[in-house]
Amino acid sequence: GAALLLGMVGFAQARRPRVVRLPVAIENLPPELDGYRIVQWSDVHVGPTIQRGFLECLVARTNELRADAIVITGDLVDGYVDDLRDHVQPLRELRARDGVFFVTGNHEYYWRFSEWQRELAGLGLTFLKNEHRVVRDGLVIAGVTDPAGPKPNVATALAGAPRDAIKVLLAHRPQASEA
Repeated sequence: GAALLLGMVGFAQARRPRVVRLPVAIENLPPELDGYRIVQWSDVHVGPTIQRGFLECLVARTNELRADAIVITGDLVDGYVDDLRDHVQPLRELRARDGVFFVTGNHEYYWRFSEWQRELAGLGLTFLKNEHRVVRDGLVIAGVTDPAGPKPNVATALAGAPRDAIKVLLAHRPQASEA
């Protein structure tokens, strides 16, 4: 009985993720970046159990937060593009002043990632494959791939980034930052 109850609670929590606000103190932050708001998603796993309705809700809740940038740090999908195309369409509605960025998790590579890369780009997501974007003067968002695919490379991701910029590194697995 307890296992069933815990399973039901876990299922309900997975269907309605909570918003966790995490202020980050950054030394010498330029005043124009004070209050910059990044919304992060990870491990959504759109697939057999997480489908369009959940993603619509997640997109709406995310847009209510009025993010400057939205970052998705892997394991967004759990299936092939042809099976999930309709379910991921709500991603097209994500809104952030400086863009929506995506890095891979291991699950993307189980489902023909080259097809997902094209599909997600068509929905407005910017894939950071060991690369970066300068999103504001003094702010860089960089991303590395998951080790399940091409080798993550932080040096490559930051190559050419402004030296004095604040750098935000996206990685599905934190140990990728040590690569």
